[in-house]
Amino acid sequence: MRCGVNLTSPRVVPYVQELLDDSSADFCEILIDNFLHLDPCQVRDVIGDVPVGFHIMWSRFMEREESELQFIARQVREWVKFLKPVYISDHLAQFSFRGRMLPLLAEVDYQRVYGRACQRVSFWQHELGCRLLIENFPSTLDKDGCQVDFYRQLQDETGCGLLFDCSNAVIAQLNCGVDISKWESLALSTPNYHIAGFRKTSGEPSIAIDTHDVLIEEQSYGVLKSIFEENRLSEEEITVVVERDANIDVLAWKEELDSVRKIYGSIS
Repeated sequence: MRCGVNLTSPRVVPYVQELLDDSSADFCEILIDNFLHLDPCQVRDVIGDVPVGFHIMWSRFMEREESELQFIARQVREWVKFLKPVYISDHLAQFSFRGRMLPLLAEVDYQRVYGRACQRVSFWQHELGCRLLIENFPSTLDKDGCQVDFYRQLQDETGCGLLFDCSNAVIAQLNCGVDISKWESLALSTPNYHIAGFRKTSGEPSIAIDTHDVLIEEQSYGVLKSIFEENRLSEEEITVVVERDANIDVLAWKEELDSVRKIYGSIS
């Protein structure tokens, strides 16, 4: 099992270097949008000779013009040639409304956008030249649990995969009552996982928000443990990224990485 950290911007480079240098982490997921303007060899010099994944945040592949996506894809493919990522993942969400960027990602209407999602995922995969993993969304509105069936059908029709975020599944359960067990078959079909901390808003009604700036909840660790118990993939295939974007405490980050390793060790 490769246990990794997310490299989101130059600001977090010293923390990521420390965690990789002392083997607290052995895998690095690069938020590739924030580094495409650089030479990939510069990033390799920083992180060393470790496996990497590419996580895309702002492709907005459901919304952008095809020509814009083709331009981004050409840049990503150059990085792929040099760094040979284990996977490339992206987000399926609503980034804008009537031409205006939203302050936070919004959840799509899964039934309404299904046809367009299939077309756009297929196009985006073709341009990237690889199978794309789509991350499950930290639901706030999906009271009927449509997201699970949406992802299952999307994979069947487009051949895309899932980047399963354990904490996002917990958030969906807290906010919408979607039982985490509904994700089981999909979660076990992928070797690639995220886990991170989240916050609850103040006031009523309170909702859980995916923030990546606090400690991981025990419930999220529990989801990861249940996956490890059932997953029959080889140790080399599995990746778990412990995400931290803000309020970074490197010692706490190390402890979370160690917790993930201990959970995996207790199963294997």
